[in-house]
Amino acid sequence: MLKNIIERFVELCKENDIGIISNDTFSTVKLTALYMYYEYYNADETKLDLLSENIVMHEFLEGVFESDQDDSGGYDLIKTFNLSTSDLNPSNISELLHKIDNFYAHLFNGTKSNSLNTLREKFVEMNFNEDSKLHYIILSEVLPDPKTKASIKELVSNFTSKLSTMNYVIFFEDDIEEFITDIDSPSMYVKQGRLRLTDKDQTLFYGNELSLVTSISAKSLKEVYLRYSTKGLFSSNLRYYVKSAKIDSNIKNSIINEPEKFWYFNNGLIITCTNYFIDQDQLELFNFSIVNGGQTTNLVGNTEFDKDFSILCKVIRTKYDDEDENLVFLSKVAEASNTQKPIKTKDIIANRIEQTKLKQQFGQVDVYLQVKRGEKINKQQYPERWQNASNDEIGQMIFSMVYQHPGIARNSKSKMLENEVYYTRIFRSSYDTFFLLTLQHFKVGYHRWALRAKKVDDSAKQGLSRNGFFLFCAVFGFIVKIFYNSELLSLVNNKHISDEFATDEEFKKNISQNDIGNVPVFKNPSIISSITESEIFFDYLYDYFVLPSYQFFKNLYPNSAYSNFTKADSFYYRTVLPKLVSIVNKFWETGINHKEFFKKYLLPENFYRLSLTPTDDVIDDYRPGLSQELLDYRKNKYQQLQGKIEAWKIFTNTQKSRISFYKPRTLNSLRIDCSLSDYSIKNFGEDILKIVEKYTQL
Repeated sequence: MLKNIIERFVELCKENDIGIISNDTFSTVKLTALYMYYEYYNADETKLDLLSENIVMHEFLEGVFESDQDDSGGYDLIKTFNLSTSDLNPSNISELLHKIDNFYAHLFNGTKSNSLNTLREKFVEMNFNEDSKLHYIILSEVLPDPKTKASIKELVSNFTSKLSTMNYVIFFEDDIEEFITDIDSPSMYVKQGRLRLTDKDQTLFYGNELSLVTSISAKSLKEVYLRYSTKGLFSSNLRYYVKSAKIDSNIKNSIINEPEKFWYFNNGLIITCTNYFIDQDQLELFNFSIVNGGQTTNLVGNTEFDKDFSILCKVIRTKYDDEDENLVFLSKVAEASNTQKPIKTKDIIANRIEQTKLKQQFGQVDVYLQVKRGEKINKQQYPERWQNASNDEIGQMIFSMVYQHPGIARNSKSKMLENEVYYTRIFRSSYDTFFLLTLQHFKVGYHRWALRAKKVDDSAKQGLSRNGFFLFCAVFGFIVKIFYNSELLSLVNNKHISDEFATDEEFKKNISQNDIGNVPVFKNPSIISSITESEIFFDYLYDYFVLPSYQFFKNLYPNSAYSNFTKADSFYYRTVLPKLVSIVNKFWETGINHKEFFKKYLLPENFYRLSLTPTDDVIDDYRPGLSQELLDYRKNKYQQLQGKIEAWKIFTNTQKSRISFYKPRTLNSLRIDCSLSDYSIKNFGEDILKIVEKYTQL
């Protein structure tokens, strides 16, 4: 089965002109790319072109991805190995692990070689530092017997690395197929299943609905896991199973060495269901899902043990007759039961009512919205590119298009959920359902256009298409705003390219209102995602709006790169908006007559007449934090110098920490307090002080 899946994946890459994956690509790289496509991109075809950024051709590395699957963050390092069944013995696997580990010990301890330097460059690009957690993922197409599989997994997960920040895991053919099944044909809950009570007389009932607290058999939980793990068992869970090596090790130790104490050491499970029955020592569950305890369940299911033991279990039955009330109640149960664990903001907000309603709203137009880590789309039910969405990316698009903050959106995907100001603005506002559908088709159309743009012999077009998605969102949003809002158009007509837009608070308030979010926008959203129309539409946006804005930017900042142009709101308000205003004032209804072009796509302006609403909300340009901005500076400077010096010669991670702590105001302070070398101070000192100054102004 896996072989056929890989073949279909290669065909998909060929159809989308993803040159790095073809029939001639190493078989190991194909599997690594397939794994990343499903695991990190949720099989979203608009992300296929991003695979090349994550693929690395090396003996001990084929894929690298910044991970959100661990509580502490870090990087997933992925490599497929051509293992055979005969290779699956402790001696061979231990030898392989030591080879891998020795390599990375040399890589991160400064050993010199051309091969190591190439990889170091990749990690510098990803802002890696010495504290980053590393999860090394070994992939294999082999399918071992259950006993061998369990023993090899145990050996790999227990391997002690020379690097304190590194751990290992191995996935076999059936594991990888499970990842794919989670997307290609998942279930939302288990319709019916059975657990065994270890003592039917020790059961506490609570509430009119008769929810209960009891103890269940670990072996019966293992049977349920083996049967239903990819068929809805974790569909209501906030985070499915998010790896944490230390906790994994503690739970495994209890299972194997102290099963009689497991009930005392472990918090157990919370299961929600629509109904249940108890017959002697059998607990029959209906439409059930594990809300809390995914980590425990996964480890019980994947650990070999002989002696059965008890696990604490809370079963919560639906409490209300009204379906919406039950939805809110179970959402609160899920959120409350997980806040005691070190999980990420995306997990915590996943079951908030506004997220649940947004998911339902997308569902009304046949779009699957991912709101939880580990949540997987059903590709059979949602086969089209525009049907695949995630709440953080939707937040980025809304923040760019509606609220006119493409720099913040591009730099701060996680901030769409973590920053309370941004989150409230985006997710606690209402949007027209077909506007949300517009975002999806806009995304698909853009990525179709960007794939073609990278083949054009035009460095500006290649660079802006690679870095400019959220900028395009903002530019298009501006156009739609003036199309439907005559008051805003009148304000624009009274502005000039030489005006100071970045400090014009009143104009920023007017341009960043939630106005077009309540407009369906397109006559037919699918038009711009078609192959032919996407080329026409986005070429027009590029030729007449984005490129002239970039040229205006380069005249002012000749040494800045494409990424600088697209990643800061300050540049958007200093260069893009002034140029857009100039273009609109010259050619909106005269000359080129841009309005006439957009009339072909947008609903008639008299359908939706928007007006300006008084507001005090203005969002300042996002500053990513001193430590992060220093890392960005080092990475950009290293790339500008084309590897002529080592990145650490600009400043080391330790020196970066000292700069963040001392916040030096002078070159002498850089030398004394932060221990920078004379070379660093001479070549980079003034730049560093300018960065620090941003974070010392009151």
